Amino acid sequence: MYLVIIAVVLTFFFSKSKQFDRTRTCIWVCFCLFAISACKAVSSYGDLIAYRNSYLSLTGTSISRLWERYIAGDLKDFGFYAIAKLFSNLGLSTEIWMAAIALFFAVCVCVCFYRESEDIFVSLMGLLALYYRFTLSGLRQTLALGLVLLAYLKIIDRKLPAYVLLMAAAFLCHSSSLIFFPAYWVARAKVNFKQLVLVIVALGICLLAPGYIRTLIQNFAWNESIASYSDTESALTWSGYFIQLAMLIFCLFFQNTVVAADEDKKKIENINIYINLMVIGLCIQGASSIIAEAFRMSYYYSMGALFAVPNIIAHQNGKNKKVLFTSVSLIFLAYILYTGGYADLKYFWQI
Repeated sequence: MYLVIIAVVLTFFFSKSKQFDRTRTCIWVCFCLFAISACKAVSSYGDLIAYRNSYLSLTGTSISRLWERYIAGDLKDFGFYAIAKLFSNLGLSTEIWMAAIALFFAVCVCVCFYRESEDIFVSLMGLLALYYRFTLSGLRQTLALGLVLLAYLKIIDRKLPAYVLLMAAAFLCHSSSLIFFPAYWVARAKVNFKQLVLVIVALGICLLAPGYIRTLIQNFAWNESIASYSDTESALTWSGYFIQLAMLIFCLFFQNTVVAADEDKKKIENINIYINLMVIGLCIQGASSIIAEAFRMSYYYSMGALFAVPNIIAHQNGKNKKVLFTSVSLIFLAYILYTGGYADLKYFWQI
């Protein structure tokens, strides 16, 4: 936990310092995210122990054999294990392989922060509060999330071929990322309070017809792994959902008070894209009250909040900007401390 707190405190001062420009701040954030993840103790996480065993078993397996198992349905996410096999062939340890995944995700995050976030500190706080904890142990989805974040930029740039390639790579790392594929075409819908109506309708279906959600998953699942979600009995509380809902309402309300110069018009238009992604993410996340895995699948869309929220704050007038920055930052910090998401985080020197 203390590395997370150190990262938060120092990033706050660095991001407000005139000596630290955007480039240096992003490099620092990248280092922090990498260090928090790369230094974790593998033996303290059940999922990481399973990944380590899988990695060690690759020694006597060829990539062609991995492909055969993937086609036969005996292996999930060929791309992830093909990359692991390359590291194994080089004789690199499990820790180095996992550190490389941590570095890849940190770089993807910071590339997006550098280009799209108007307040890197708020983006970091949102990431740590809501999304980053899972990436410490969910390695396959961590790779996919990194690629999807890069795909965000291709939506902004309207570069469909690059978007498709990134999504194909993400799919090979974690098949659940396919749920994000339609984002390219729906992200530019006009934003108004009709989006909130859509969220309410989706929530109503989750509350009143949970069996319908399971039927939808069974009918539209693109592989057996996704189809198996319909049979799970585990569910999550509503706390994460209400945080996401509060951020959406925040964005819809304060979007109308945004102040921008002519040269910033493009950035304001991009806020609408991220809000639309948040809406879809929230619709998916509502199903986590029935099926816990829905929360992870909503990540691909919900991470749009990392750009919508800070950019809306950055384009408020002077007084509103200070109040909103302080309030949102403190709420994220309180959520990190209240949930204790990093309380059980142990580093290799503590084992």
